[in-house]
Amino acid sequence: MRNKFSWLIFIVVILVIILLINATRKIGPAKIGPTIPDGAGQNSPRIKDGPEIPDGAGQIESEKQKSDFPSCGNKMDFFTVSPIKSEDYGDLIALGSLNPTGHVFPTDHIYLFSRNTPDNGRPSEALTKPFYSPGDMWITEISTNENISAKITDYSISYQPCAEFRGKFGHVGRLSSKLKSEIEKSENKKCDEYATGGSRFRACRYDQLKIFVKAGEELGTVFNGQSAALDIWATDFRIEKLKFANPDRWREESFYNACPANYFTDSIKNEMLGRFSSRERNGKRTIEPVCGTIEVDIKGTAKGHWFPGDYVKYAHEDKNMALVNDNKNPQVQAFSMGISGENKGYRSGVNFFVPKNSGNVNRDFAEVKSDGNVYCYETSDAWDGRGQKAVLYLNMPNGETIRVEKSNRSACGQGPWSMENYIEFVR
Repeated sequence: MRNKFSWLIFIVVILVIILLINATRKIGPAKIGPTIPDGAGQNSPRIKDGPEIPDGAGQIESEKQKSDFPSCGNKMDFFTVSPIKSEDYGDLIALGSLNPTGHVFPTDHIYLFSRNTPDNGRPSEALTKPFYSPGDMWITEISTNENISAKITDYSISYQPCAEFRGKFGHVGRLSSKLKSEIEKSENKKCDEYATGGSRFRACRYDQLKIFVKAGEELGTVFNGQSAALDIWATDFRIEKLKFANPDRWREESFYNACPANYFTDSIKNEMLGRFSSRERNGKRTIEPVCGTIEVDIKGTAKGHWFPGDYVKYAHEDKNMALVNDNKNPQVQAFSMGISGENKGYRSGVNFFVPKNSGNVNRDFAEVKSDGNVYCYETSDAWDGRGQKAVLYLNMPNGETIRVEKSNRSACGQGPWSMENYIEFVR
């Protein structure tokens, strides 16, 4: 009997000890690296950039994804390190660049070009420079983009320092061993093939990543991929929404497109803003906003983004048209045409002119309305007027439709003009 009682006391003591241990033990999720929140970076949406993304990719599941990270609060200077050393990059190109057919619309990202970019603008191993994380942040997605035609592959890296801000780096030539190792073990790989800009591409993306990187950590190399520039996107959901003539055409992140330079500490920010180039030799853009903009639509006028009648939501830009100000010299306007006019004698490209505020010749796009007039434009494929000339007609039959036609004339003359072989676009 005494033995049974002793065993009973022993069992009770053991149970009490177990309960005390559990009561004092802290239970919680394992930490990965420096305190990464649970779910950080999962299903992070992509930012659209012409050839880097297949049709329809990267649609937004926004609110849940944004809440996975700590709030940005009012912080603006997320980035304390230049992504490329100051001595390794030269000019920057502002938001709004035009480069049909892949970029018919004003580009939603800036470019940092190699300081030693050759005249042909092509990347090479000789230009290779290291590329650094500009701040403490999470890598949420890595994509490979193979130009099958040119047999060149490079990478894009999606990043997020906090909940309401995200972006992407494009045309990374090689990944660091850390990032390469992460995608090699990732099970979330999706690939697609598509054509744009006259070339065929194979794009693969590794999403649902949560890789924490520190400011100044080397992420790879630049200027040795498909471009002698590093592309940078920024999306800030805290800013006032941009306005588009037809909001239904646009992904959520487009409404919050921002200038990446504005999110660096003052010394780096000021240096970047001082390097945005103009059209003049060795000149710099000084017209505000110096970093450019994609908010170019003026509803009820010709100015802005235009889509073909058979446009499919989130399709590539090859069939589109833009009537906008030049991003290097905003005092010049441009017709940016994709492939929609090829069967009517209007080849893809950019045609420039200096706008006027009166008359029907070279009239500012913002002043062309549905008034029954046909407007005539004497353009050149060079911004300074020294390139190949073309006469173009423009008419708005209504506030949501526009027609453009390439004329056989060498000059506008007096008018009036008629249009018979036009291409039609809609908002």
